[in-house]
Amino acid sequence: MKRILPAALILLLLLLTAVGTCAQVVSKYVYPVAQVSINRASAGVYVGRSITLVSRVLPASRAHETENVQWSSSDPTVATVAGGVVTGVKEGAVTITATLESKSATCAVRVRVQPPKGVRLNATAIAISQGDTFDLSANLLPAYAQGSIAFISGNQGIASISNVDHSTVRIKGEALGTTRVRARTSNGKVAYCTVRVVDSVRARRIALNRSKWIMSYYEEGLLRAAIAPINTVAEDKVVTWESSNPAIADVTDDGGPEGQVKAFGKPGRAIITATTGNGRSARCVVTVKHVAVQGLSFEFGSRLRLTVGGTRDVSPLIKPSNATNKIVTWTVGDPDIASVTEDGILTARATGKTRITARAGGRSAAFTLYVRSPHQVAVTITATGDVTIGGDPRRSGSASLDHYEDLYREYDGNFLDGVSEKFQGSDEITVVNLESCLTNATLGASKAYTLKAKPSYVDVLTKAGVDVVTHANNHTTDFMARGIRDTRAAVGGANTNMAYVSGAVTATKNVNGIKVGFCATNQTSTTSTATLLRAIKMLKSQRCHVIVASIHWGREFVYPANASQRRIGRAAVNAGADLVLGHHSHVVSGIEKYRGKYIVYGLGTLSSALVTPEDMDTFLFQQTFKMDAPTGLVESGGISLIPVSMSTDRTAVGNVNDARPVILAGEERQRVLNKIRYYSRVFSATVPEDCFS
Repeated sequence: MKRILPAALILLLLLLTAVGTCAQVVSKYVYPVAQVSINRASAGVYVGRSITLVSRVLPASRAHETENVQWSSSDPTVATVAGGVVTGVKEGAVTITATLESKSATCAVRVRVQPPKGVRLNATAIAISQGDTFDLSANLLPAYAQGSIAFISGNQGIASISNVDHSTVRIKGEALGTTRVRARTSNGKVAYCTVRVVDSVRARRIALNRSKWIMSYYEEGLLRAAIAPINTVAEDKVVTWESSNPAIADVTDDGGPEGQVKAFGKPGRAIITATTGNGRSARCVVTVKHVAVQGLSFEFGSRLRLTVGGTRDVSPLIKPSNATNKIVTWTVGDPDIASVTEDGILTARATGKTRITARAGGRSAAFTLYVRSPHQVAVTITATGDVTIGGDPRRSGSASLDHYEDLYREYDGNFLDGVSEKFQGSDEITVVNLESCLTNATLGASKAYTLKAKPSYVDVLTKAGVDVVTHANNHTTDFMARGIRDTRAAVGGANTNMAYVSGAVTATKNVNGIKVGFCATNQTSTTSTATLLRAIKMLKSQRCHVIVASIHWGREFVYPANASQRRIGRAAVNAGADLVLGHHSHVVSGIEKYRGKYIVYGLGTLSSALVTPEDMDTFLFQQTFKMDAPTGLVESGGISLIPVSMSTDRTAVGNVNDARPVILAGEERQRVLNKIRYYSRVFSATVPEDCFS
């Protein structure tokens, strides 16, 4: 046993060292890029054509970052590359390289010239008068082919040619007769145009833009004539217009290619005829009759909001546009609230809502008008991502509780003073997600990280002006039931004025008479929405004007929202949530506008001293809700995205995360906004574009 014990101890030490090393790797927010590859080692492309190369990034946690791969060409004069799309410029060979961080891959690309497979002329047979000209153009087939074109006239005495450019010649009629003009490519592909020189080119046909036209009483419109061939002599281009029944529909006759047709006030049929100078003709059968209204609609939909004293033209869109009876009559449900003139000008007179109906030709359409007081009240919700107060008492280094306590003493608990200016104001409610416990409990769960701090450290939040703390996440139970009780007591203490929200525990805040309800659920261990929907239902029963749902979901360090998140977020909106706030991934994700409500899929991490992540981007999401005090009607106001770094030190080599977030400016601000826009692109609707600038 004495000889075996030292070996066992050595093995144990090695295992502990390996576990420690592994933990350090796992604790990184973003794994380093291990490999970049391209789907093809070699490829070919023709000049003027493009091929697409596809990159792949490993490990899997970085696979979604293919859009960040930098592409380059060894010789852009031969081939260019952008986003993996390689375009041939001239004949030659290049190396295309894809790079991300320190890893790269290459593809050898050969650029060749596509010889013509044929040639196409803009005309294969023409007739021109003596002295007239015609421009004959040739195009190589396919369009990206390269080569020269030579033109030859079979008889210059009948039809002479002169160069206009490399692909066009001008043919001139010299003498009566017939010949051919040949276009020949540099590799022998040929096309011919037969040229007939005549005394004069007469109109062969005339066509109108309509052959049948159903017109309503007193409707007007244009008929347009086209004469062929295009080189018809001038005297044949004089068009005579005539109506067979001017009492039903008449037409102007000024000799031009357009005839103004006007219908009169009785039913019937008239034939409008257009005739060329040499007698070619075309006609349009005009039927004048009562055209029934098929439907009415409003460009703003079924709801309209105005302020007392406001006006708007609400004239409906009538289908079809040539309906006979376009006279609109109006009915206002409550004339004390609004009035509408005969020509559709609506005036809002008093607060409230009323139904307004438009009728025309036996059809009707209606909308609901909401009139608000000019004295609106408002509340702004400011939302942040995860905030970790404290650390793991079992660990050493940056993830330890000791490390956080050192920072707390150094900063006097003012971790959030770099962003707290956005948390202040009597019209504002700030909500954060607390991803740790505020407790003195020592019995922790058996898991990789158990995060805690002293209950007194709640002042990190109170000093910053936080109003609502959500505590439904994968660290809520780190210190069992006592950890939850202590955290709730610390957050909701008599001196904090903060609300604690988690699971079935909801809370409300009242600002300017607007009652805002908050609920929060953890979806990292389950995708059941039952608790969430019950909480929303409870807040609706409490007559909340605005409901905010906070959801811990998705996968860590994965940027795009997955199908489960989209399903749960939309279910929350369908149940009555006015704003959905997501977190857990520690990185920025996209924003979806669903049924007029915003779902923020990933806010990132606002403050945490556990690690020094490669991606420190996060942001504050602000939305204003406005309410008309007399009626209680609430509508969404402005949206703001405020890019933030979770540390004041983000640029130095070997930077250290001090857990003190700072608002970004300039190029760094725009970079984060561009990231949010990029991950929002998959949604059919998102925040207004001006939020990204």
